[in-house]
Amino acid sequence: MTQFCYIITEGVLDVVLITQVIQRGLGGELVKRMHDLSDNGRTYVKKRFKFPYNDDITRRSVPMPAFLQIGQSLIILGNAQGLSRIKDTIESDQEAFKHLDWYPDAMAVIYDADNQPPMDRFSGFAELFQPYGYPTPTHLEQVVRANGLRAGLFAFPGQGRRGTLEDVLLPLAVNRFPELSQYAVSYVDTWFAADIAKNHPDFKELRNPSGVRKAKLSALASLLKPAKPITASIEDQKWVPITPEESEPLAPLVSFVRQLLEP
Repeated sequence: MTQFCYIITEGVLDVVLITQVIQRGLGGELVKRMHDLSDNGRTYVKKRFKFPYNDDITRRSVPMPAFLQIGQSLIILGNAQGLSRIKDTIESDQEAFKHLDWYPDAMAVIYDADNQPPMDRFSGFAELFQPYGYPTPTHLEQVVRANGLRAGLFAFPGQGRRGTLEDVLLPLAVNRFPELSQYAVSYVDTWFAADIAKNHPDFKELRNPSGVRKAKLSALASLLKPAKPITASIEDQKWVPITPEESEPLAPLVSFVRQLLEP
């Protein structure tokens, strides 16, 4: 298994879900304290991020990456704070790795397909690997290998479909909280059908392609963890099943991460 894997995602919600998948499906252990990182890991954190409060490196709002350990293998799972910042984030991280002479032998980018064919964004992201010596991905969800290095691209929801991370989270929520999900879905669907939701500028974000799905998840999470972000519920209330590889929404992601970690 790889010794050092670097994965960059669009946002903190991606990091929280993928962390849960790696923990529950691949036996990963979340590194929670700065002092538990290697010398290189600690220097990387100090160079790239606001120093964690009280040695805690689990506060994703920094935006601190998640650090996961599987045996002797380290996974750095970061968020770029938006699709448009992925390239700049990779450049900054790779510069930090170069300064330390500490290079990942596997690298991946995970993003949302949104309302476009997933391959529409593929070439733009595929070209980010070559400047750092990694092989150029040729297909979504397939890891390429060359000279001991691995690289890959994954677009949520997976399997070449249009959509977003919410297309994965919503079925997980329905499975985990079936009765509550019915109420949340009904509430949002009823409001979305109203004329005011269709026309008033206050609800323009609801009318976005993924707006309704995000609203349903928010409605559900607000009852599970009032006044807290949805990430708190995903982390604390076991949205990800014990065997994520057997979950239809998660199986493509699990397969991709397994490929990435295999030498």
